[in-house]
Amino acid sequence: MAAPLAAQGSRPPVTRMRTVEEVLSNQLKQIADPVVVIIAHRPLQRLRETVLAGRPQATVHDVGAGLSDAQLHVALAAIGPCDLIIDDSTVPDRLPRVRRYIYCVRPGGVVLVRKLGRGNGAEALRKQLGAVLADVAGQYGTEQGPGDPQWGRTDRARFGQAVRELKLGRDYLVLVAGVAAQAKIREEQIDDLLDQRPDLGRVLARRPGAPVPQPPSLRMSDYDHLLSVRSLEQAPALALREYQGVLTIPGQIATIGSIILPDSYRHWPVGRLRNPFMREIARDFADATAVPEFADDPGPESVRTLPGSYFYLDDEVRGHFGHMTTEVLARLWAWDEAKAADPSLKAILHANRRRQLSDWEVRLLGAAGIDRDDIVFAREPVRVERLVAATPMLSNPYYVHPGIGEIWRRVGDDLAAQSELGASPDRIFIARRIKKRSCRNATDVEQLFESLGFTLVYPEDHPLPDQIRMFRQADAIAGFAGSGMFHLMFTPEPKQVILVTSESYTGRNEWLIAGVFGHAINVAWCRSEAEWRGDHFASGGYQSAFSFDFDREGVFVRDTAAAMERG
Repeated sequence: MAAPLAAQGSRPPVTRMRTVEEVLSNQLKQIADPVVVIIAHRPLQRLRETVLAGRPQATVHDVGAGLSDAQLHVALAAIGPCDLIIDDSTVPDRLPRVRRYIYCVRPGGVVLVRKLGRGNGAEALRKQLGAVLADVAGQYGTEQGPGDPQWGRTDRARFGQAVRELKLGRDYLVLVAGVAAQAKIREEQIDDLLDQRPDLGRVLARRPGAPVPQPPSLRMSDYDHLLSVRSLEQAPALALREYQGVLTIPGQIATIGSIILPDSYRHWPVGRLRNPFMREIARDFADATAVPEFADDPGPESVRTLPGSYFYLDDEVRGHFGHMTTEVLARLWAWDEAKAADPSLKAILHANRRRQLSDWEVRLLGAAGIDRDDIVFAREPVRVERLVAATPMLSNPYYVHPGIGEIWRRVGDDLAAQSELGASPDRIFIARRIKKRSCRNATDVEQLFESLGFTLVYPEDHPLPDQIRMFRQADAIAGFAGSGMFHLMFTPEPKQVILVTSESYTGRNEWLIAGVFGHAINVAWCRSEAEWRGDHFASGGYQSAFSFDFDREGVFVRDTAAAMERG
């Protein structure tokens, strides 16, 4: 079956290597103690003996061929980078798995797929093998990779670049790896990984999931394009975990060797995990060490180790008020329990995008029960002896756990008690000065709300405790959607809310907050400057500017304000 493929001049050449012994001799001769993985339907004693005869010091792992792709990913990640993967299975779609295998072996390591002539229809096998060879040759065509519709052209190109050498025999395929990668581990996978590798960590506490609370009232103006935003009906079960020997890197990156922990991703419910501080390699693999600020770091040996236990509070956008309140506070449900179990526990954060630790961050954490002396702020990568991390109670726009209300109320009560503000307006409009998602006619919008009895408030002009007191004392709160409105989370009494926002803005933080505390949400959708492309906005639409239409959104706002007046 190899001959027709080999006859295509653009394909890699066929190399005659007929036995496993030859592969071991030729590809692993420089490795004294290789780590070998055999993927088969049942343990193959003969194949194991063959491997050990060629390399007596080898460590051999047996992995079941019947595992799902997700289970296989965890199993290989638990073993760690190996020197040789032998696929001796006959599952129908095993050849597309070589895209996963190539990232599970060290640079110079080998992927050997045997029995190409068995267990598959010849036509299906030829298509799978042809796609793999085309990817390695850099000829992707127009079709996606077989077996996984998520493998687009970019991933196929990266796969081809990750293959240092290819050898094709009559009944087998050999790939030599040329890139080092780390495995992304999802929240729903990490417990299975810890079961297989208890030396890496353990679960300290759990909390059950709960239905995602919904706002009691949600009204919207007319719109041209309303994007469908994925949300969950059920908030996930929560876990507090302790990991051993974790490298923490600015940009919300936490790794143990070749494993990227799920706590490295703020949008963890998405199909493909991404963190902009990492170099993306494939759907389930990345290079988490490629941090731009530390590109000249000489290596792991230069990283200092911090003894003791540290509660993980770093954030991909650390130092930003909106991300701090929604993403960092969302993990503090577990702080008191973890601190009680280990009084020496510290909280760790990193410098990020040149943002240092701000006074308002210290005040927020203090209101949540974390003393300033318990905060460790690292400006560079560090290795911690033990890292304690919690599943967040909120992930925008996917879910909010109703238990987060306890944290928000506690923080709000503490800060509001520090306010020296007297009487404040019954109606406030939260204005914005920043350019992201700017409203082109913001001045006219502000004047409209002033005419309806709202007082303009720029939150940054007031101490944080006063901001919270103003929200709590108001009956109606309006404003441009964004972090300025997030004080709603510190306002447990239900409020009437008007949001002015762009149709291309998919943030749903205010909606999630409203579900917890019962705020009534009214949304004035404005036309975005982002290009509409049939079923989505062009890239960057999330932050695009927009304009308020007084004949459309204006009517909705006036009617809503009048209804509030009537009670």
